[in-house]
Amino acid sequence: MIPITVGIVHDVLGIPIGGSLVSKSDAERGKKEFLGALSLSSLPNFKYFGNKLKQDNLSDDDNVRNFLVVTLAAFLCPNSNTYPSTKYLLPLVDIKTAKEWDWSKLVHSWLFNEIRKYQRLRKTSAHESITLGGCLYLLCVSVFVSNLVYSVVFCFFHCV
Repeated sequence: MIPITVGIVHDVLGIPIGGSLVSKSDAERGKKEFLGALSLSSLPNFKYFGNKLKQDNLSDDDNVRNFLVVTLAAFLCPNSNTYPSTKYLLPLVDIKTAKEWDWSKLVHSWLFNEIRKYQRLRKTSAHESITLGGCLYLLCVSVFVSNLVYSVVFCFFHCV
């Protein structure tokens, strides 16, 4: 078993820990306020936000918001969908307060929810393809560090 805690998420990724919780219950409100802040009527896929980053005339807030949407959808909290999740849009409405949210807790919860989802789907007989969402970088680093620590301890006790 590889221990991955909210603290480890913070240590590995360097994202904020503590602060306001990003809650699923705020998803619809977050989507509505997020779309309103961007003057959009529907949520575009995350490529839209990536393309916005290429524009020269965006404000600093819009650049940060677009970067965070892409980072969340593609790296920190990916799933099999190409659209950003409405679960994390509320903290991106007022981008100046984005670092006051508990992003480490969100990434931790997201990863474990995606692992449970993957395990559940693997048990069903009718699946053609299953994707594992969540921050796979975090998973890889945690496995590497866990194996490294085991190797050092093993060598210390058996090689001396």
